[in-house]
Amino acid sequence: IILAQKELQNVALGGTAVGNGANTPKGYRKIAITELAKISKLTLKPEPDMQFSLQSKFPVANASSALKNLALEIGKIANDIRLMASGPIAGLAEIGIPAVHAGSSIMPGKVNPSLAECMNMICFNVIGNDTAVSYAAQGGQFELNVMLPGMLKCVLESTDMLKNFLPIFSANLIDGLTANKQKLQENIENSPVIVTLLTPKIGYLKSAELFKESLKTGKTIRELVVSKKLMSNKEIDYLFK
Repeated sequence: IILAQKELQNVALGGTAVGNGANTPKGYRKIAITELAKISKLTLKPEPDMQFSLQSKFPVANASSALKNLALEIGKIANDIRLMASGPIAGLAEIGIPAVHAGSSIMPGKVNPSLAECMNMICFNVIGNDTAVSYAAQGGQFELNVMLPGMLKCVLESTDMLKNFLPIFSANLIDGLTANKQKLQENIENSPVIVTLLTPKIGYLKSAELFKESLKTGKTIRELVVSKKLMSNKEIDYLFK
């Protein structure tokens, strides 16, 4: 995003028709952009390639893409939180989330992942905006792309949504996450997949046998390993750390 932001600092003001600056008073570009930088308090400078700037809106599309990529990453985090917080009985219940409001008028005590869901919806909008920007970026013709207003609307909207909600998402959800250590430990103990960790100790074939026996009998890998005297509880504890 920072790199994309730098590309937006080049201003094509004074390019007139096709970037050749026809009929522009001498020195106008530099003076106008300097004043614009003072008013906006932004680091602005004249675009070095005026023809390119009028033809192509790549810098704007690139900024939109950077916002979309952020939305993809944050959206993935929100998805993980929703799944890990599901429960407490039928879901994973591996983490606890802050209760930011009453979860249900018919189910007392219900806690909804509302902030994660809101983050997801914002991410969906940002991704949609980027799609619109992408079409607009290739919608120009010859020396001019007149789709810039629509592109800017989408980019500014995406920026505002992320800027306004990310601090809320962080302070009211991320900072309040708690690990359900007991549940996590149970999941580890009850998962036959952890037999993979035993392979260096007891070998591949024996590990495979334990895996199948665990699935068939419902016994944990720990129970089977200890009962068969393959390893001690202390050794298993060290291995599972």
